[in-house]
Amino acid sequence: MRVDQYVGLTGDFANAFSLLGRGPLAGPELVPVRLATACTQVLGIAGAGISVFTGDGIRVPVGASDTDSANAERLQFTAAEGPCISAHQSGKPVMATESEIAHRWPAFYRGLIDETPFRGVSSMPLRNGLAEMATIDFFFHRSDDVAGIDLHQVDAILEVITDTLLDEMPLAPDSVPRWLDSPAAEERSWIFLAIGMINVDARLTTQDALEVLRALARTNSQSVDETARDLVNRSPTGHRFPI
Repeated sequence: MRVDQYVGLTGDFANAFSLLGRGPLAGPELVPVRLATACTQVLGIAGAGISVFTGDGIRVPVGASDTDSANAERLQFTAAEGPCISAHQSGKPVMATESEIAHRWPAFYRGLIDETPFRGVSSMPLRNGLAEMATIDFFFHRSDDVAGIDLHQVDAILEVITDTLLDEMPLAPDSVPRWLDSPAAEERSWIFLAIGMINVDARLTTQDALEVLRALARTNSQSVDETARDLVNRSPTGHRFPI
């Protein structure tokens, strides 16, 4: 692809992102949702989702293009495995067809097949100042479509996504960007509440407390988010955490 074609692609992406901001997805907290949705419109993929990782390595979704993409993120987080987690750990893109997902991440694969229409995933870190903390997932309905995505096009789009998110960063050092107040991030906040309660009650590390939640989620056939919310809601102030 020539340079002028990249310019046209990023221009189309910027236009799609701008138009999405004039409807129900308006608002600074929904910037990642608009970015993920614009990816589906410009790149022709089935779904997309953007996540950030905390210092403790907990994945926080900040925006997805649709409910299936949001569910695919929860499945990876609950299974503690998947392309996005591997991309974050390696710092490199992960291109996963259905057979590779089944081989490398069987727990995630079972949920993906049973609960979503996706049969392939491409995951990659964002760029520049967000490379070590943020990733994006691209989802495909057909496994073979993973190999067909143009990585040069993706690189151009990822630069725009990174710049857009960085532009929304507040200047005050102790402030956080509004896009971290997204509905998806707020839903994941139940995890931190539940982990805090386990930490106090059972004196476990953050990672060990998260594994307790994952084990309970598997037992109850739930996502970790659902398990965390249920446990917090069943634990009135002053009561011991029910583990």
